[in-house]
Amino acid sequence: QQLYINGKEIANSYPVDLSPIPIGGTSVEIFYNGEMNNDGFSIYMIGVCHFNGQGLKKNTSKGIKYFEQAIDKGYLYAMTVLANCYYNGDGVRCNKQKAIAIWTEAAEKGEATAQLNLSNCYTKGDGVNRDEEKAKYWCKQSAEQGNAKAQYKYANLCIDADNYQEAAIWL
Repeated sequence: QQLYINGKEIANSYPVDLSPIPIGGTSVEIFYNGEMNNDGFSIYMIGVCHFNGQGLKKNTSKGIKYFEQAIDKGYLYAMTVLANCYYNGDGVRCNKQKAIAIWTEAAEKGEATAQLNLSNCYTKGDGVNRDEEKAKYWCKQSAEQGNAKAQYKYANLCIDADNYQEAAIWL
């Protein structure tokens, strides 16, 4: 992934979790230039700008469309954000089954936040049948990628299962 300013690459990596961030006119222009270069991250960030009204007039529907375009360009984190929208009914009608389907696809592709969100659903039986094994599996997948919340949760799941040796690795 690359970040572009006026059509020139300026970076090839950037953080995944960018909300909330201050975005003004110049930043929006940077993302629009990235969009012209078919950069999934820039397209996603334009969606964030529209969705939250950061640097642009708030328009959640337009934000959702940009999230979907970013997904089409392969930006996995946009899948997690779109699923969050469906799960919470934020900018779209609440649809937990659709959210879980999107999180599952993102999780299978290796998106750590989607893996943790899916784990939380299986832990609670929220939108899916409660399944401790799937909850533990997805939590560990996320933890292994360095997701601190998943590492903490996984350690606690291990403690609940009296597996203190495994828990100690993650604490």
